[in-house]
Order: sequence, then C-alpha cells, then structure tokens
Amino acid sequence: MMDDFRHLFPNGSCDPGIIGPAYHLLEKMSGIRFVLKDLEGRYLYVNRCWLETNGLKELGQVVGKTAADLFPVWRAGRYLREDQRVITEGMIYDYEEFLLNSDGELERWRTVKAPWMEEDVIRGYVNIGTRLDSLEIEQRSDEIPDIIRMVASRACEPISIEEMAKEFNVSKRTLERKFKEEMQETLGSFRLKCRTLRAKRMLREGKTAADVATACGFCDQSHFSKVFKKQMGQSPKAYQLSLSRKRKEE
Repeated sequence: MMDDFRHLFPNGSCDPGIIGPAYHLLEKMSGIRFVLKDLEGRYLYVNRCWLETNGLKELGQVVGKTAADLFPVWRAGRYLREDQRVITEGMIYDYEEFLLNSDGELERWRTVKAPWMEEDVIRGYVNIGTRLDSLEIEQRSDEIPDIIRMVASRACEPISIEEMAKEFNVSKRTLERKFKEEMQETLGSFRLKCRTLRAKRMLREGKTAADVATACGFCDQSHFSKVFKKQMGQSPKAYQLSLSRKRKEE
C-alpha cells in the first residue's frame, strides 16, 4: 500500500496541493496516517486515522499545535528530532518501526517522511505511515524484534529484566544495550510507558486508580499516581474528571 503513495514525493518533495483532491481519500483510509506540518513543527493537517491512533477526535484539537503540545515529553522529543532531520537533510526517510499506540499496545508501522517543497523552497514536512498487519519483520535475522515484542506483551507482569535476559540467553547488560540501540530509549523507560498507557486506557474504561495500579504492575496506588502524572501531565483523578467533563459537553 505504501508504494501507492510514492508519487506524492517526486524528487524528495511533496506537492501541498495534493491535500485538496485527496482529502476524502485520506480521511477514509484505515491503517494509513497522513501528517502535514510547517517549518516550526506546527500541525497543518492530520487525517482521521492519525487522530484515532492518537486517541483524538477532531482536527481542531491538533491544528496549530506542535508535538510538544500533544504528547508526553518522551514522545514529543522523538518526533521533533525526526522532523528536524527531514527538514535539514532534505531527503526521504523510509523505514519500519515498532510504536506504542494510545492504549500501550505494540504496533509495527512503515513510515515515509519527506520535506514539503514549494517552488524549490522547503515549506514544511510530510509524514505517511502504514500500519502493518504482522509484528514480524521478515528481513531481520536477529532477536531484537522478539525482545521488543516480549517487553511490550509482558510489561505489566512482575518479571525482572534479568529474567527477560535469561529467556534470550544474554546478560542483562547486553539485553538493555540491544534494546536501547533499536528503540532509542531504555528498556525500563519503554516498559514504564507501556504500563502507563495501558493504565490510561483502564481509567478511560472507568476502573479505579487502585485497581489500575494493581493490574498494571505498579508498586501501589501512590507510585502509580506519581508515575502517571509525570508521564501524562496530570494525576489519574484529574484525567478521569477531564473525561467526565468532556462526555457531559458531548
């Protein structure tokens, strides 16, 4: 499917006019995210799939904002670094990656990023991502994909990094090094994000903070509240209250 979009990037550029005639197509596509940003990293357009993947409903929640306004620090920082590389190097990036969705579940995406060019001047940045059906990466012969899948699937279990390392017959240090090289973050940080995002989903479903803390592998409710506030910018209670207000407004 991604190859169908290569014509949007002739010679490493994107024609901004493509948004007009392709708008309805982009909005209806399932499993394909489309993003257009300006040079300052402000969102100009995202399609429906992007909104749903990130737990948002309306384009108005995004336009004019940056990644720093919409995502936790760990996620925003990565996006901003990638955007800058595309803009400064002026080339297309095409790669597969593992990403956590808004519920903390692991997904595999193929991502194409390119500068948005107009009259030979870079005006911004374009990103098209396709969600792949399988978590398998066929061209990889090492164990890294298996390690990432295991960490994500068992994030809430009381299993230590040492125990994970034993399952792959490597040392704890080797496991952590390989994971960081692949994901650009520590294994511990990634596992904590999985737990926090899954906790967010459970809070959205109406579960109590105490039940969520236990189910997601936190030491206790106090520890959970502290981690959640640091990762999400508000306490579990404040998050549930904000959801309640939004539902009443709807």
